[in-house]
Amino acid sequence: MIAEAAGGEDGYVSHGAFELVKAACAERGIPSLDPEPAFLRVSDAKLHVRPRDVRANARAHRIVAEETDRWLASSGLLARALERLE
Repeated sequence: MIAEAAGGEDGYVSHGAFELVKAACAERGIPSLDPEPAFLRVSDAKLHVRPRDVRANARAHRIVAEETDRWLASSGLLARALERLE
């Protein structure tokens, strides 16, 4: 989480910045994961360390971990990486 939710359809204020990163990755064939939709399903206040400290708390880190796990499993990236190790 880079910043608090801005509201509206764009989600977080960091949405635009991530779209640029996602586009740059896509141009280079680099897979990327956007956890924003998962964050938007939870009240923003429940993702911060304290009300005035907007750093990501344990719940936010868990969301990223779970989304990363699902993404790696569904994308096949993890399976391909493991195959290379054999």
